Amino acid sequence: MSDEVSNKVLASLLVIAIVVSVVGIFFSLSKLGDLGGITGRQVYNNTESSTSNITILGVVGISVTGIIDFGIGITAETQTITVATFPGYNNTAFGFNNCDTNPVCMGIVVENTGNVNANVSVNFSKTSAEFIGGTVPGLAFNSTNGDTLGNQPGCNDLVNSSFLVQPTPGALKKLCGNLSYIDSADKVTFEMILEIPSDAPPVINSQATLTFFAQQT
Repeated sequence: MSDEVSNKVLASLLVIAIVVSVVGIFFSLSKLGDLGGITGRQVYNNTESSTSNITILGVVGISVTGIIDFGIGITAETQTITVATFPGYNNTAFGFNNCDTNPVCMGIVVENTGNVNANVSVNFSKTSAEFIGGTVPGLAFNSTNGDTLGNQPGCNDLVNSSFLVQPTPGALKKLCGNLSYIDSADKVTFEMILEIPSDAPPVINSQATLTFFAQQT
């Protein structure tokens, strides 16, 4: 009899344990359902940002190419003669170089090698009297756009085109007020004209120094 009661008690306890387990599983599944289902891994998205910086400084620079060598010639007996780097002057009539075709006197090319526009000036080391001599000698200059062939014109402010600029030793004279730095358009040419009076004295290789200056516009 006692064994029969014990078996009944054990059976009851087993049923209760099964019921409790089933109820527990049900509630556990309900909670997981509230979380939107079962997943293998939870992923968190995250975005960050940063910066990259660079500073490029402005550089003023020019290069000068060529010389002006009028060569060897003579004076006229009773008149002042004119020789020039610019086309239209008959330099060869008195023996001087033909600057229309001879590269030694076609002009001096100034190129902007920096990365900013430049105001270009020039200084002569001699006066016309010191360079040529005689009674009322003349020396003047102007600028033409581009190189000696007109390529890569870059000057947006040329000096007077009629050769009216008279150089003064120690003083800067404008050659180009605004020379571009763009590689395809960054050149200007220094042109020169001389008036040689009939009484200019003989001189061997008279030489003047031309100094070019540039500053940012």
